Amino acid sequence: MTDLFQPEIPLTDDAKNSPLPSLRPLPCDPWVASSTVHKAIRRGDAETAERAILTLIRHRGTGIFRRLMVIAYEDIGIGAPDLLVTLTRLCTDARHQRQHGDTPTVARWMVRAMAAAPKERSSDYLICSAVHRPNWECHRETVGALSVRERIAVATDAEQPLALRATASWFASGVEAGTEKRIGGGDLIGLMTAYIDAGLPEATGLAIQAAAKATREPIVLMLPPLLQELRRGRSEPTSRSVPVPPTMFVDGVPTYALDKHTRAGRQAIVTFARENQNARSALERHVPEFRHRDAAYLAAFYTDAMPVAYRFEWDQVDELETLGRETDLLWAGIPATGMADVLDAFRANLGHLNAVRAGILGSSSAKGNAR
Repeated sequence: MTDLFQPEIPLTDDAKNSPLPSLRPLPCDPWVASSTVHKAIRRGDAETAERAILTLIRHRGTGIFRRLMVIAYEDIGIGAPDLLVTLTRLCTDARHQRQHGDTPTVARWMVRAMAAAPKERSSDYLICSAVHRPNWECHRETVGALSVRERIAVATDAEQPLALRATASWFASGVEAGTEKRIGGGDLIGLMTAYIDAGLPEATGLAIQAAAKATREPIVLMLPPLLQELRRGRSEPTSRSVPVPPTMFVDGVPTYALDKHTRAGRQAIVTFARENQNARSALERHVPEFRHRDAAYLAAFYTDAMPVAYRFEWDQVDELETLGRETDLLWAGIPATGMADVLDAFRANLGHLNAVRAGILGSSSAKGNAR
């Protein structure tokens, strides 16, 4: 393998020479801004994403590039792997980044490209299942008993089940999930070398290696096994536009930004779940009382924070989306028998939830709300 990957940069000479339109940062705290960037990219709303990234740069500076890398691997994934190579180099190679402009300019071009790209969230669904799904414990036990070399062999063997390969890819990398210490040491370089030897494009493999090292997020390691599945697909992948839930804007800040990842969002969701009869009744029917908050946070997330506006379609996309949704909701305390009822109650009353969020966004305290 070579030391440097050489992606195609989407910033053409014409684009670089054309000044970006003037935009004002959003009037919100960094946590709401970070959430807005992510969800606006999912919805293809480039202008809102750009305004939010300008806000985030004021607070985080060049630290925003790690955040953008995680979003790219979580929400674009196999939908545009060549774009991921480009984004990864821009995020991890400061000298290369400076050739394309200052931090605001590069960040704005990045979120524009990400907003326009087809979205494919299977990387998120796979890593959540590898970490949390109860009936994948057999895969965690199997892979956990192997040496690092054996884990790499399983991860790169396209004939093995996807669930086992995804788990092996995570374990072989040595990249822990959060603060947990579950997988021990790994060999990230050896893993990516083996994937490249098995047919993964070298530029993609080196970008994944760089992104995993920079982010320390195992979601990045889900891309290779998914690309193996994509290559073996029976039908040609396509992309299509998908309707997204309605939103409200308060001084340019979208209400969907107030989700479980912000303090203001958690406050709004708890208030809504207490005030809305339908949502409260659905939670009471299916979820133990001590898990109501966790369940409400996830139900709200799947109502309007997760949906994408431009979806990458391939053979296993629906199956993997179902897998991820079930894993998340089970982890939040919602049993399989109650998932549809709880989600329906939240979706049918999104207007009420958005009204609560708008009230919080409109208050002066929300402007300085900390996570």
